[in-house]
Amino acid sequence: MSGDDRIRWVLADGAVGQALAPLRPGESGRRGYATVCANGEKLFVKAFRERGLEGMIRQRLAQRGRAEFDLGRRLIQRGVPTPEPLGYGIAKRHSFVVQRHLDGQSLLEALNDEERRPALFQALARFLNLLKEAGVRHNDLHLDNILLAHDGLYLIDLHSARIERKFNEGDELSNLSHALAMHYRTMTDAEKEGFFEAYGSQRLRRDLENRITEMEERWVASKAKRALAATSEISVRGAYVCLGDESPAETPTPGTILKKDRKVVVERFGTYVAKTYSSRRRLLRAWRAHVILHYMGLSVTPRAY
Repeated sequence: MSGDDRIRWVLADGAVGQALAPLRPGESGRRGYATVCANGEKLFVKAFRERGLEGMIRQRLAQRGRAEFDLGRRLIQRGVPTPEPLGYGIAKRHSFVVQRHLDGQSLLEALNDEERRPALFQALARFLNLLKEAGVRHNDLHLDNILLAHDGLYLIDLHSARIERKFNEGDELSNLSHALAMHYRTMTDAEKEGFFEAYGSQRLRRDLENRITEMEERWVASKAKRALAATSEISVRGAYVCLGDESPAETPTPGTILKKDRKVVVERFGTYVAKTYSSRRRLLRAWRAHVILHYMGLSVTPRAY
């Protein structure tokens, strides 16, 4: 076995090692998952792959697999439900955490059941209160990282989480806003009231709503940036920059002028319309909007070439 293939396991139960022996680093990409059976029960193994100088330093000083193992044990000691950590593994560029497998569904998926939503939001509120009391800031607390199992909620994906010495309002808002951001706009007034009543405080509600608005604005900006960076969607054809594999239509002369003012000239040529903008700024703004809509698959405006 080469050095890249060797995994050094540190396990609470040595008998588990035999079930883990067939695993090899790199078989599942940067972030891999596997389920194995040992002693008649299922184990869940998560792998982390490190890249670059930062990854190499982290692998030497703070392997993510070991960090998740250590934090899992500390959370259980503090009464925070999380899958039981059973060990960790270290290889040259990978680390692993081994947990007892927990059958369940993500809270995000469970909220699709309309009848259960009010009770689930109240359970989420009590769970977030528990994290606050334990001083836990998760840093990636979307609802896919909360598992519904055995009629209770469990915290998963812990490698970015921290137990704060002094849990402050910023930590509290971080957990609340990440957990609620994907659903807050769709929650009914009754669901919101039930959530904050179960949480035991209305104090942060306005700050929470402002934080969610800020997060949404950042997500939209990030989506736009990724859209414009998706160069596979853009090609250069002669004097034209085109979306995807589209080809610019030949411009017959003359066209029919539909609109003409100081800002834009709109002309119709057969089956298409051409716009000529008076300023580069207006052109770029219109082009940006078309690229984003094309990237998102939204056909709410005439298709642009």
